[in-house]
Amino acid sequence: MSFIYKMHFSDFHKHILVATLILLLSLKSLDSFAQQIVGADISMEVNSDFAIYNRMIVTLNLYVANAPSASFEETLSVSRKTDTKPLESVLVQRVGPSKLLNSGNPKCVENNGVKIFHEVYVGEFYLNTIIYKKTEGHFMIYDGCCRYPGLDNIANPSTTPISVILDFPPAYIHPFTNSSPTFLTPNVSYICKNDAASIMLGAKDGNGDELRYSLIDPLGGFTTADMPYSDELGLNKPNATWATGFNKNNQIKGSPSMKIDSKTGVLSVTSSILGLFTVSILVEEFRNGVKIGSNRREVAINVIDCTASTVSKPIVKKNGVEVNKVELCIGSSTTLETDNNLGMNFQWQKNGQNIPNENSFNLTVVEKGVYNVIKSDKNTCLREAISDKVEVIDANPAPVIKASKEWACGTEDVKIELVSNPSGTSVDWYSADNRLNIIAPFIIVNNDSRISAKFVSPNSCGQLFSNEVQVIYGQKKPSLVVLTYPNGYKICPDELIEVGMTNNEALQQYKWYKNNVPILDGYNPTMVFSDNGIYKLEVSEGSCEKAIVEFNVTYKNDCPVEPILQLYYPQVFTPNGDGINDNWVVYNLNLFPDFEIFIYDRWGKIIFHSLNDLNPWDGKSNGIKVPAGNYPFKIKRPGEQDVTGSIEVLY
Repeated sequence: MSFIYKMHFSDFHKHILVATLILLLSLKSLDSFAQQIVGADISMEVNSDFAIYNRMIVTLNLYVANAPSASFEETLSVSRKTDTKPLESVLVQRVGPSKLLNSGNPKCVENNGVKIFHEVYVGEFYLNTIIYKKTEGHFMIYDGCCRYPGLDNIANPSTTPISVILDFPPAYIHPFTNSSPTFLTPNVSYICKNDAASIMLGAKDGNGDELRYSLIDPLGGFTTADMPYSDELGLNKPNATWATGFNKNNQIKGSPSMKIDSKTGVLSVTSSILGLFTVSILVEEFRNGVKIGSNRREVAINVIDCTASTVSKPIVKKNGVEVNKVELCIGSSTTLETDNNLGMNFQWQKNGQNIPNENSFNLTVVEKGVYNVIKSDKNTCLREAISDKVEVIDANPAPVIKASKEWACGTEDVKIELVSNPSGTSVDWYSADNRLNIIAPFIIVNNDSRISAKFVSPNSCGQLFSNEVQVIYGQKKPSLVVLTYPNGYKICPDELIEVGMTNNEALQQYKWYKNNVPILDGYNPTMVFSDNGIYKLEVSEGSCEKAIVEFNVTYKNDCPVEPILQLYYPQVFTPNGDGINDNWVVYNLNLFPDFEIFIYDRWGKIIFHSLNDLNPWDGKSNGIKVPAGNYPFKIKRPGEQDVTGSIEVLY
């Protein structure tokens, strides 16, 4: 199947991209590739224009030791799970400067010689619904060289690459709009020997999916300082080799043993030895009890010998009075503070995570959460001290309303009811900004509505609106005005034809099929195709009845013959066995007796030869499917010039 809009990298383009990058980067010294990597992870989030362009935002987090790396771009590879062969490359580029990982106690990091820098690389990824349709899912892989030589639990770290893998679901079935888990930035870069430590290594999930954590073996890879790109080698990354005495359940030696909370991703350990240790974890993503993806992460934890001396414990106050709970009016702010001491460092935390750049003795708070502050000495590596936690809660929690449905048809009734009213006060209903003069636990609407509730807070916070509920009404059955052509939907090979609707309603959703196989789901009322088939468009407005129209695209019987070549052939075909575009057919060969066809691999080896045989190429060589990519061909015709070109094979 061929689309006019494609962002898929063929193997050929991928080779060109890799070769170009290697040529450019070779102008730098090889030392620029010798990154001292101590951690990495990948995440992928739905872009705001996904419904139109199927674009995802890909983020690579790298953690490097002692100094920022010289790299400003990295390459990820994408492969199928089924055969682990690469499909394409994704280029991600550095955004912003390298940042020193916040430790809460900079002097101890300085004294113990290992600084960890966090670098963020971002790029776009086109989630092609044709290429990424395998039900088993796909992998996105980072393979980087090399690890920091000071890692104590990995054998030969300076020559061992690091690999992390993101496992994502297929794109043609729901939930193909899934965003992967996104790992939180570690809130410590070191822990103290013989101290019980809890380190948040977990992730957040924008879709609200269940996350489950476990300890795993770290992966090695195939990159080297001389060869920084290895995506051609596929998924089969070897495990990194543990140093003697270490394993996946004993990544940091301690008593009690290291463990990770399977629900929160909090790592607990009391280390009995000093050193710098890599920690490798897996987060699996479940929706409705079904696993839909997973994500690997590596981080490094430095265990140091902390002095027995400790700074005094900080006390969190508000207006000079110690507090452990503070009420905050929604939309306002409050200030927490601790005693100011010019000889101390401060690091405020919210819900156990460091708040970036909040290093003063006071903190302006604008939202609820659990806050505390870490205090450390600026001049000496003393044990830092952590304040008690202070809970900031809503002083005027808003009422919550819910509609029985967000989409409705015709003029059917929709019930909007109050499901939470913390203050217990009377509630006024509003439509947009207009007061309805109704005081009741629910209302009924039967047309497009934007409804909210409002109440008077029992304290000094004033009036507050609830969440807003929007109800959208659609037609019983969407009306369709389709593109038509006087001679029907007919094309010659490799011509383009646009099919679909001429009317485009903002609330309508469109789902496309080719020969009853889903090919696109979103907001495209028209599509441009270059091959034959029965294309079906399914149009809906929310939960209303669907309208369906079919377009039977066929080849013409009288396609014009180009006077020089006199042959027609598709430039792309998909020999994946689905019965659609499975063979490469050359039209008008019957005009030339004794023709010969030669198809070559990228090294010039003949993988298909046909002598006066009209049977088309099925994408195999010696009975085995060839990899996706571009394949040169030559057609010899007695008395005519040779026809040459290339074919792109997609799966």
